[in-house]
Amino acid sequence: MPDPEKAADQTMDKNFFYSLTGEDRLISVLDEIKTSLACLAELGVKGVDCSRESLDRLEKWGKGGSIQIDSLESISDDIRVCNKCSLHRKQSKKPLEKGPENAALVFVVHWPDTEPALPFSGPSGELLLKIIQAMHIQADDIYILNILKCRPDGDISPFSDDTKACMAFLMRQLVVIKPKVICAMGPFAAHALLNTDRPLDSLRGRFHEYHGISVMPTHHPDMLMVNPEKKRDVWDDVKKIMERIGL
Repeated sequence: MPDPEKAADQTMDKNFFYSLTGEDRLISVLDEIKTSLACLAELGVKGVDCSRESLDRLEKWGKGGSIQIDSLESISDDIRVCNKCSLHRKQSKKPLEKGPENAALVFVVHWPDTEPALPFSGPSGELLLKIIQAMHIQADDIYILNILKCRPDGDISPFSDDTKACMAFLMRQLVVIKPKVICAMGPFAAHALLNTDRPLDSLRGRFHEYHGISVMPTHHPDMLMVNPEKKRDVWDDVKKIMERIGL
């Protein structure tokens, strides 16, 4: 059923557009294009795919032809063969990212754990599992995604070209999953998603937004292993998430 408020907003936007003069209409269109290009640049897009396959897909658009729809499986296939940055040379086995396609909650962390076949392992994984259980949901009901699809050898910036290359995959995954909330665990995930270098303590405790999805930054389980007193902060953040998704 159509959303009456959304329909009213669209009608109002349309009426506003047609009330503009020719020059103002051009400026409005250019502003929309500028915003769209900025969004693509944030995802690491540096050009337009003019391959024969893409052109054929555009040719079929709206003509009843078969259009390939993105899926988590196809995205995973693309990740496995990705060579868009230097990180792929150091890791032959890409991490397993799994969960329900309709997960209301997605945990986003910096990069794969020491065992790439698992999305989360070791003491940090056990602690995350306890957090999930405390929310009264099953681990199989949430999705865990990595910002970086390959584990780096050392420190890496959340604003690096390597990170931007991986962010394009993350965006595609989120478009398919359509979660209500993203829990960004740790400063790397929070900084990459929110495009800011502000300290995590100044970001956590309230919701932010990533392309229309609510984002709650909080501490990574690794931090809780070192500073257990921050568990209270994480629990406060988790309670806000539970309220937002209706738990």
